[in-house]
Order: sequence, then structure tokens, then C-alpha cells
Amino acid sequence: RLAVVDVQAARASGARSIRAGLAEAVKYGVIADAQLLGFLEEQAASLLEADGRRLAELVAWCLRIKARFVEEDEQGTGRRLLLNYGHTFGYAIEASTGFRRYTHGEAVAIGMTLAARVSAAMGLAPASLEARQTALLRRFGLPCDFSGVAAARLLEALWRDKKRQGERLRFVLPVEIGQGEVRGDVPIEL
Repeated sequence: RLAVVDVQAARASGARSIRAGLAEAVKYGVIADAQLLGFLEEQAASLLEADGRRLAELVAWCLRIKARFVEEDEQGTGRRLLLNYGHTFGYAIEASTGFRRYTHGEAVAIGMTLAARVSAAMGLAPASLEARQTALLRRFGLPCDFSGVAAARLLEALWRDKKRQGERLRFVLPVEIGQGEVRGDVPIEL
């Protein structure tokens, strides 16, 4: 298998697009690779400046992580579901705002923030995880909160999520930096 990424095209796509891609890289760091998260923190300035060498290094790192997940779970029914970190809330946010207010990466950034809060509230992750993740997302100029959407509308969009199992919503929740879990026991009130 081969993946080809044109880093020059990514650089030319603009700062908002670069930031949206960085949200996905943060996702990989939080749920799969603590070293990657450290790299993102250390190289934040050069990544935001679209340094071609650093972006190429980051893209290769993320592709290796994704390839590992896909090889372990080609059908996407087990461990590969972790790649949906931030996406359950993110898709609901995108749908609730008519797919116009946020880029996909921005919605995922908000979704990761919400998932980290849920994880801390359930006692699965320390509050410091959300704080560290949020600091990096904000450093990348990504939103971590949103408003203007009624809770009922967001909940309706959550129930349409493809990862739902019957009457249970499933969320990817971080438990520590570099490790996440797929959970179907998140109280709906939370």
C-alpha cells in the first residue's frame, strides 16, 4: 500500500487548513502516541509556519500510526475505532451547525475537548489531560468550545452517529496521553 501526500499543496491550502490538519495530528498523539504529542508541543511554531520539513515529518508519523491501526483492524470494528477520537461530538457539531460554521478539523478539536471532559467526569482520565490537550489546540488556533446550538439539536445529531450500537452512543475517550478507549457507557445526562 502506498500513501502519497503533497506537503507543498497542503502548505498552499492556507493557515486554516493547516490548523485543521493539526487537530487530527493532536488526535493521534492523545489516543496513540505520547511522543507525537510532545513533538507537536515542541514544534508548534514551525508547524504553524508551515515548515515543509516539519510538516513532512508530522504527516509521515501520523500515516504510520494510522497504518498500524488499519493493519490491526481492517474492518474498523475494534481498535481502529480509536481513530474516531473527537469525531462523535465533531460530526454532531458539524451537522448541528449546517456544516458551515467549522471546518472538519475545528469540529474535531471541539469534539476532543468535549470527549476529554467526559472522560475526566467519568473518572477515566485526569483533568490535566484535558488541560494539556486544550493548551495545544488553542496554541494551534483551534476552537475548544462552541455555542449557539441547542442541546436537543446536538443530542439529535449524536443519535445519528454511525458508531452507535442500538440505544447506546459510543465515544472514544482518552484515559491517559497516548491511550484511549471506546466506551458505550457514557451517561446521556453527562
